[in-house]
Amino acid sequence: TAGGMKGFCQANAILTLKEYLLDTASNGRGEALEKALDLAMDEIKDPAMRQEVLKKVKEIEEGKRDLYF
Repeated sequence: TAGGMKGFCQANAILTLKEYLLDTASNGRGEALEKALDLAMDEIKDPAMRQEVLKKVKEIEEGKRDLYF
């Protein structure tokens, strides 16, 4: 579908940013990145995609890496 790829790119960007945040962000950058993640999650309108992204974010928080769609 037209624009369908955007959803995957956005979801992958969120996962990458979350990994970066957990692995390397420091010196106050974490708060700004968390806000950016929240804003990006708000942009995901498809409830099923949003749920899948949240699931993978949780996996990243538990130590998994290199997750993608």
